[in-house]
Amino acid sequence: MGLFSIIAWLVVVILVGGVIATIKNAANQNIKGLQSIDERLKRIEEEIKKR
Repeated sequence: MGLFSIIAWLVVVILVGGVIATIKNAANQNIKGLQSIDERLKRIEEEIKKR
């Protein structure tokens, strides 16, 4: 029983770690996407000002 519970805990920890890593990666991707959208808007504003 002891060995099985240790293996079960390892599986749970690995799964939770994977979920947290996935969420962090998704958040980082969203932040990068927002930054690139902001940069595009600034470029468009500059183009409008030039005209």
